[in-house]
Amino acid sequence: MGQKINNRIMSDKFINPLKEFSSKIVSISNDFPDNINSILTAHGIKLCNTRIELNKKPYWIEWNDYPDHHSFYYDFDNNEETVRAYFRNSKLRNYEYVIMDFGYQLPLSKIPIDIFINYWYELVIIAGYESVVVTEDGKLFMEFIRLGYDLKSNFPIKEAS
Repeated sequence: MGQKINNRIMSDKFINPLKEFSSKIVSISNDFPDNINSILTAHGIKLCNTRIELNKKPYWIEWNDYPDHHSFYYDFDNNEETVRAYFRNSKLRNYEYVIMDFGYQLPLSKIPIDIFINYWYELVIIAGYESVVVTEDGKLFMEFIRLGYDLKSNFPIKEAS
């Protein structure tokens, strides 16, 4: 029988990358939401002004301020390998780490890019299907949005394949 994660039954092959690769993933801060807000504002990434309410904020980043942003539906059949290929062919491959938000009671974490790419979907599940991911230099950023299961980014991901 599979593990139950965020009210979704996962197969026995589900790997929790936060536990499996704990020696390679660096916890940055548990101070949610100030931790992710600080990272984003330090890099000049504009935050959504909608009041933060659990499960009611449409998104974290103010995507309307980025008219050239990219977006696609990420939760489709066989999405794990397809989106993994998108990431491998995107600008992300030029980075060593990304910083990923996991929400309330889980640490903001610095994740090696190979772990992020190979286990992106497991990480998104752990984050409750909503997370902000940013490169250490803040040049590339994306957001997994639970409402509509959209992946928004300031760089081409799907189009890069």
